[in-house]
Amino acid sequence: MDGVIAHGMLIMGMAGEALADWFPRRNLRKFKVRFSKMTRPGEKLTIEGKVTGERMEEDEKRLTGEVSVKNEAGEVKLSGQFEVKI
Repeated sequence: MDGVIAHGMLIMGMAGEALADWFPRRNLRKFKVRFSKMTRPGEKLTIEGKVTGERMEEDEKRLTGEVSVKNEAGEVKLSGQFEVKI
């Protein structure tokens, strides 16, 4: 592994916390991610999200979206999708 890494679930947790800042936690319906690169201690990470659509499911209006975590070099560490009730 060539040194110390941050576990992917830590990075996922950080992305989940960002979602909870953007939307009420109780409204989160789906959250799935894909890990793409290892994260090393000291990297500066940026979490970005965007709404990509709107749909109805189980009598709820939901927003669908994408979330990503990148380092200062622009390397994608994690990408994912989410759904929240609105």
